[in-house]
Amino acid sequence: MQKILIIICLIVLPHVGFSQFQFHVNEMNKAINFYSADQAKPMTFFQPTGSLEQPINEFTLLKIRLALLGEISVATSSLGFNVNISCTENEECFSLLKHDSVSTPIPSNTFFFTNAKAANSFASNLAELALKFDAKLTHGKATLLDDGTKTDAINPVVKAKPKTEEIPEETEEPQKVELSKSTESRKPVQSKKKVEEKENDEDEVEKETPVKKSKVVAEEANQDAPPQELICKHLFAVIKSGKEQNFKDIEGTETNSERKINDSKLKIKGAKRNYLSWYKSKRAFLAEFKTSTEFELIAEEFGLLQTQLEDCLDGNWEDTDHSSDEIYANSTNEVKDVEYIHQSDKSLPHLRILIHTENGKHTLFIRIQ
Repeated sequence: MQKILIIICLIVLPHVGFSQFQFHVNEMNKAINFYSADQAKPMTFFQPTGSLEQPINEFTLLKIRLALLGEISVATSSLGFNVNISCTENEECFSLLKHDSVSTPIPSNTFFFTNAKAANSFASNLAELALKFDAKLTHGKATLLDDGTKTDAINPVVKAKPKTEEIPEETEEPQKVELSKSTESRKPVQSKKKVEEKENDEDEVEKETPVKKSKVVAEEANQDAPPQELICKHLFAVIKSGKEQNFKDIEGTETNSERKINDSKLKIKGAKRNYLSWYKSKRAFLAEFKTSTEFELIAEEFGLLQTQLEDCLDGNWEDTDHSSDEIYANSTNEVKDVEYIHQSDKSLPHLRILIHTENGKHTLFIRIQ
């Protein structure tokens, strides 16, 4: 009888231990599945190696080594809530693994959520999981939001399934503004080609072929989501792509083979044109919002867009006004050029909002690089 009990223990106990680990992973994935702000994919847990893996796209995985996690904290933004994670000092707890066996280490990562309870649950369960692998977490736990939305299990609200329909899109033809590869000038935009002008181009509207919206877009439309929330959601998705993939995963149709310019699969709400180009020999995402010969009109739009962007960003983003830079010394108009840099996660791309003037026309756009 004693031998039988020993055999039963040997069989059952490992499964009990694994179920304790898996509970935390399930709660984290529940938060991701229902409340991810950038449509992140669920994670897979590997107990023998003490690691988590999350698909980024069909070619790349994000790997997390639990024992090397150092700090986990939750911060707020107007979109929702960010879980900021960094490694212990001089360690590499995150890595991007590609199918060609190339591994790229990154010192920190951020997960975006639209719900405070989900963000707290994700952070808390990740911390509990890491501690089981002797991680040396700051304060010995995750730093959560103290707003009454602690770490209870998440019970997502089930909404009626919205109907999807064919929705034709209309897109105003924007001015084609391309960026210079020059490394000698800090000027945000230098076009190597003159803007191709058409008669009455400001009034011309090009209708694109109707396309079927994804379920996510249809849900957003049916739920009457406020534009501000959509701007933030799309913005964070682009920032994450820039950090993890250098925008490779959002490259769309190539529109200029010579300069390697591509349409972007991700679109920022309100932008007339979203594409990937180059600035100072580095890949960059650009979103053009409006072009006009009236500078005052574009300057007003700049102020509105800047307010929206700042509402998306938490206190970790620091702004720098470039309007006094030497490159603008001969400018005849008021200069609008502001850059935002994340102070605690240097691996995040920089965000810049500016007005570019060429041939009497002023274009408002943002660049993420």
